[in-house]
Amino acid sequence: MRWQDVHDQDGKEQQKAAAIAAAGRAAAAATQTLFLPASNKNKLPVLTQARWRDVHGQDGKEQQEAAASAAADRAAAAAAATGSEQQDGNGTGEGPGSSTREGGGKKMKGKRPREQQQEQQERKEEERRIAQGIGEAGRGSGGAFVSGCQRSVFAALHSYADVTMPCRPYPTSMQDPDPIMDAYLLHCLNHVAKTADRIKRNNTRLEASAKQQQANGEAGGTSVEDLPRDQGFTRPKVLILLPQRNLAFKLVVRLVALAMKETRADSVQGKERFVEQFTDPEAEEENMDEGTRNRRKAKPADWRALFTGNTDDHFRLGIKITRGAIRLFADLFDSDIIVASPLALATKLAEDKRRAAGKVDRGKYATAAAAKAAKAAGSRGEAGAGSDFLSSIEVLVMDRADMMAMQNWAHVETVMEALNQLPRQQHGVDIMRVREWQLSGWAKHYRQNILLSSFLSPEMNALVGGPLCANHAGRLKVRNEEQGVLSRVVPQVQQVFERFKASSPAAMADARFEHFTHIVWPRLKDACGGGGMLLFVPHYFDFVRLRNFLSAEDADLFESISEYTAPPDVTAARSRFFHRKVKLLVYTERAHFYHRHRIRGIRDIMFYAPPEHALFYPDLLNLMEDTGRAPTGPGGQPQDPEVPSLAHHSTVGLLFCRWDALNLERLVGVARARKMITGESSTFMFC
Repeated sequence: MRWQDVHDQDGKEQQKAAAIAAAGRAAAAATQTLFLPASNKNKLPVLTQARWRDVHGQDGKEQQEAAASAAADRAAAAAAATGSEQQDGNGTGEGPGSSTREGGGKKMKGKRPREQQQEQQERKEEERRIAQGIGEAGRGSGGAFVSGCQRSVFAALHSYADVTMPCRPYPTSMQDPDPIMDAYLLHCLNHVAKTADRIKRNNTRLEASAKQQQANGEAGGTSVEDLPRDQGFTRPKVLILLPQRNLAFKLVVRLVALAMKETRADSVQGKERFVEQFTDPEAEEENMDEGTRNRRKAKPADWRALFTGNTDDHFRLGIKITRGAIRLFADLFDSDIIVASPLALATKLAEDKRRAAGKVDRGKYATAAAAKAAKAAGSRGEAGAGSDFLSSIEVLVMDRADMMAMQNWAHVETVMEALNQLPRQQHGVDIMRVREWQLSGWAKHYRQNILLSSFLSPEMNALVGGPLCANHAGRLKVRNEEQGVLSRVVPQVQQVFERFKASSPAAMADARFEHFTHIVWPRLKDACGGGGMLLFVPHYFDFVRLRNFLSAEDADLFESISEYTAPPDVTAARSRFFHRKVKLLVYTERAHFYHRHRIRGIRDIMFYAPPEHALFYPDLLNLMEDTGRAPTGPGGQPQDPEVPSLAHHSTVGLLFCRWDALNLERLVGVARARKMITGESSTFMFC
């Protein structure tokens, strides 16, 4: 059956009505501004409302006219709904919410205005209850919120606008409380509970109406117009994306603690399996040998917190919440909340696509009969239903998005493209109770997208500001005034920032490579004659390009360390670099993020581009050898006196262009970055 025609209206009328409603909400949201208070401990910048582009391409005046027209229509419908409430014994008279369609004069019974009034009353009651809880928390009388920052975040989430918060710091211990995580978990649980309560109340009302009709001897049941629109195509409503299992373990444990009013042995199903699959006792520090433990203690506290426990990045977990119990590892179609990694969902979507095309990997099945059955299921279209569980997601949370960028941001985009698509199968849902905006294909405009990260990247900006995130309620974005990290640099070293020209972001990679090979590399080749030159490359594709270029120049000149380099090769490369057997070491940002290698023997550093993680800049500079003295050999011993040498003054260089503004702001601060990008000079020096 066609989704668009289930109400005896053609697709054009429904799309026009949905367009007017979406335009009205977008116009109203575009004029709002939310100011959030800041706590003393965790200063939260002001949240400002970005003007949201209308999804139908209308300008501001057309949006306002559409909003005024929609408001007038709703007022007229509400006035008509409260006019006549007389109904005869046979139920043929006009009831509350009935209306007359112009032209044909046919009376259409419906309860859309009544449902709107009911939803408005529920909304007001919910806001009153939350406001009361906020007031109690502010007075310190045992309220639900522990700080002003948490109250502000929850208030922003409860507006159901898209929220982008790029100032979420890394934890220093997995045992420390996480108020931000508690805020969005409370919001997700609140959304799931309200949806379930609304469906339950409507079911009770329909059952009572059916019993009343049966007692009066009426036949025919409930009409289509009387059925409430309170469901989606499938049950999952909330999707939480996380990069690793250890972070998912902490989240699920906290979610269970918030959801259950009392702890009972049988209140959570699948606890043993969950602990077994999402923890790794051997990876805990207390179970490591003394040597490994000492090496980990030498690394930063945030790295130890992020990479302790099970750090696998491939997992999917369905959570079903019912009264008095929580079921873990529920079927994805039978879950309320899905916790997964982008890689796991992208893999599942790819597998379903291959099955639907009839391409089955026989190596994944125990027998040829099983592979044949899977291929037959794909030919019948059953495999295509595997992605339907994402068709009714209403709240999307992307926590630790910066770590997802370190993995593969393409997986995040793949998941986003699969959200809120029309399903291929019905999955047992009552189509007459599916919301109209979902039947019309407008579900993505009613989905709230929450992105939490320690920094903001151009890829994240493109995602939340592009067509994949088109929430009709608008968007809230945290503005973080960066102060820079230059004050964290300990050595007195000359730091030169060099700007090059790039016409567009697409041409930035080629322009950077051209500038490096023709202008920077000739002088670097002479400067690294004594060894100790570190070339830091943030992106892997640039790393491959530079590695090929350096191999063509002199294969014995350099060593390279990336996130894919085997541990024995990493040890050999670090040793050869320290003992000056090679003059240059090419090092990627992902390798430093995942391993935090302490590179010894650094005398000069060249940043091919500003690092994504600003703290990596002072970390690497603080590893440099003492400057302004004669070169030394391995282990700090003086060089052979017969070898002539001059005092070496270490230098640090960095290449940037106008499209590196976000990364540059985190290094030097907002004010300095603005001057460096727009200034007449192309070279800037810091000491």
